[in-house]
Amino acid sequence: MAKQLVKLFILISSIAYLSGCITKPKPIPVQPLTEPVHLSFSVSGKLGVRGDQISESARFNWTQNQQTFDLALIDPFGRQVMRLTGNDRFAKLETDDQQSYVADSAEALMQELLGWQLPVNHALYWIQGRPDPRQPFVAKEPGQFLQNDWQISTLAQTTLSSGKTAPRKLKMSHTQLDVTLIISNWQFPH
Repeated sequence: MAKQLVKLFILISSIAYLSGCITKPKPIPVQPLTEPVHLSFSVSGKLGVRGDQISESARFNWTQNQQTFDLALIDPFGRQVMRLTGNDRFAKLETDDQQSYVADSAEALMQELLGWQLPVNHALYWIQGRPDPRQPFVAKEPGQFLQNDWQISTLAQTTLSSGKTAPRKLKMSHTQLDVTLIISNWQFPH
């Protein structure tokens, strides 16, 4: 169970995504690329990961401050079971059973622990329903784009107290893996 949670938590850091509803909502339009992407935010919600080798869900809390991230995975009883912290040069994963893993990047940490990796650097953009502007992407249907062989779909949005909109539900798919996020709370610095 702990090994599966480590895999799940690493997936969260990569793209951070939650379990979905039975009915498939229509994707919504991707926001224009001229709008700024927030490089600092706090977000919380639910995450679901489904694939050939994994079927897990959990709650998460993610704080991003420029290139520094702090991501916690919480079990159904409200206990933090894992925490991933780092930046674009360092990543550290700590588990509730006092194990700690360190690498030069979240991608390197995934490669070390899982033998494969996800494009973690794109996560701060993808969770906002936007492609990473530093890399090529292909816009598909409204609310969908492809980047680094991942399809990202914004399935629902929410209107924040500031009047801005932000994703409420996202789905990220790659070959045999689906990651779904349901976001319950967004906070952006003023």
